[in-house]
Amino acid sequence: MKTNLNQNNVSQTKINQSKTYILFFNLIVVALIASAFSTTVLAGVGKVQFAIGNVTAVGTDGVNRVLAKGADINNGDTIQTADGRAQVRFVDGGYMSFQPNTEFKVEDYYFSGQADGTEKGIFRLVKGSLRAITGLIGKTHKPAWRMNTPVATIGVRGTETLSEFKDGILRVTVGDGAAFLENSQGNLILYQGQTGETDGKLAPQYSTQEVKVSAAAPRKA
Repeated sequence: MKTNLNQNNVSQTKINQSKTYILFFNLIVVALIASAFSTTVLAGVGKVQFAIGNVTAVGTDGVNRVLAKGADINNGDTIQTADGRAQVRFVDGGYMSFQPNTEFKVEDYYFSGQADGTEKGIFRLVKGSLRAITGLIGKTHKPAWRMNTPVATIGVRGTETLSEFKDGILRVTVGDGAAFLENSQGNLILYQGQTGETDGKLAPQYSTQEVKVSAAAPRKA
């Protein structure tokens, strides 16, 4: 009888140990997944190449940080230049140059390292002006890249655009390739050297007021 009791105790002990090992293993797996997810979320989507004056970024955590050369730009960041200027190189090779008094948000950006159909670059120009040169995002799947504004959406059909949203009017000049403007009233395709504008109340239309951005575009590799 004692032998049976001892055997039962040993069996129960082994079962408890197995349950403990399984629980411990599951906790390790969960921790690793959480760590990987955290790293992905916080991974920089671009780096500041140049910054001068008062240039900051507000992250998804609401923390305001000063931007200097080499600083990371993260998904969800809102860049504010105030009286400063900044240039950012994104991990897909895209480039943006922000002029003074500009507010710009990286709304949803993802790039795995290659254009495999999962890439996307969705941005928002709240106010101000910038020069944008697309990288691999939007090169093969153009709808993957877009810039929203309060009055219209800017899409790409080429590589370089100069955009300005000021006093309620959005203007876009194409420096290279083509682009389009679209809102609820209509759309407009622009080619190299052309400028379009809209205030959101009317469909985009051609304009003679070219957008001027003082910062030079980077040299192409």
